[in-house]
Amino acid sequence: MNRACRFGKPVEYTKYQGATHQTIPNVAESEYLGWIADRFAGKPAPSNCA
Repeated sequence: MNRACRFGKPVEYTKYQGATHQTIPNVAESEYLGWIADRFAGKPAPSNCA
């Protein structure tokens, strides 16, 4: 995450305990659908870079 944050663009990093590359789409669905809707609504992308 630190490397991504150095580019100066919004980065929102979230860990999902027990999720794998195969299961993350189902585990994080409500979060990424809301994220996409917010971008179409013109809201700024959130970031948790320090």
